[in-house]
Amino acid sequence: MINSVDAKIVSGYVKHYESSYNRAIKALGKENGEKCAEKLERLLEDLDYVKKGDRLDPLKRRILNKLAQQKIMGGEESEALKYFQTLIDFDERDPGAQIRLAKFLRYNMGRKEEAENIIKKLYKQFPSAPIVADVYAYMLNGDSDLYPAFHRAYKRYGKIGGFAGQRWWVYWHQRKNMPDSTGKTLSLHKKQVILEPGSEVYGYYFTITLPPSQAKLERFRIDPAPHSNLRIKDWKLTFVKGRQKFSHDSRNTDVKCHDMNFDRKGFLITRGKTDPYFHFVLTEDLTMGHEIEIRFCARILPTLPENIKKMLGNPFAVQDLAKLVSEGELEFFKTVLPK
Repeated sequence: MINSVDAKIVSGYVKHYESSYNRAIKALGKENGEKCAEKLERLLEDLDYVKKGDRLDPLKRRILNKLAQQKIMGGEESEALKYFQTLIDFDERDPGAQIRLAKFLRYNMGRKEEAENIIKKLYKQFPSAPIVADVYAYMLNGDSDLYPAFHRAYKRYGKIGGFAGQRWWVYWHQRKNMPDSTGKTLSLHKKQVILEPGSEVYGYYFTITLPPSQAKLERFRIDPAPHSNLRIKDWKLTFVKGRQKFSHDSRNTDVKCHDMNFDRKGFLITRGKTDPYFHFVLTEDLTMGHEIEIRFCARILPTLPENIKKMLGNPFAVQDLAKLVSEGELEFFKTVLPK
């Protein structure tokens, strides 16, 4: 009983401070950065007693990081530095905080040597941590190979509209009320489609029309190009028959895949295999007495090589790369940057 009461008390005060943080962020969403910073600073004062490992530890870190970010955006470098230092004092064994401080010192304050010393010291503490090892290796090697490597990847993968004209296949199962000459009621049909560029950056679509039939549409399948390396994002299939219209996407469809993956963020990912496709059963009662128009649209991005993905995950490399690329490459850079 006592433990239950204690848990409710702890949960109550955690929710109280979380709500205060969310109100401050809401002010930021209304483009009131100064008001947001004031709310966060007052909240940070209230949490001054919180120590590493306490229930409110994660919230205190978020506040310090957000305040540092706000001060950087406002050009208040000395204030940003104060919050970075407070964050490190709070947990000196947080490599992420140390890396963010080094990045700030190097790129915002021009204190390159000091930033490098932080990374060297950090590497001695955490030599096996991947992000630490990557930043340390990049710092030692410099950025001489950064732009050529990315430019090669851009030439191969980054052309807007580069997948236009790619040939895919569409398959569908339709079921008749009466069996055919072989005694079957279910039949498989297919049609080749060609990707067209859409209105969005890296947007594509195709449309097909299924002719009228005395059958019911039951299952639908899409085959991207064999051996392709694609990330298919924000995909949507719209079925239109007369006044009847419905859509399938990653949120409402139980997708099955072959030679490709469907990840938690809703991406469909091909991986260079021979026969990639995804399919699903239609839950709607879609008889084919009239023609059915089907439109597929999605943003289609390349699956980048591991060395480029690793580069885009390195905060130092990202900062340098943003200064080196052209406008078109920068758009590609922003699009493929891991979120």
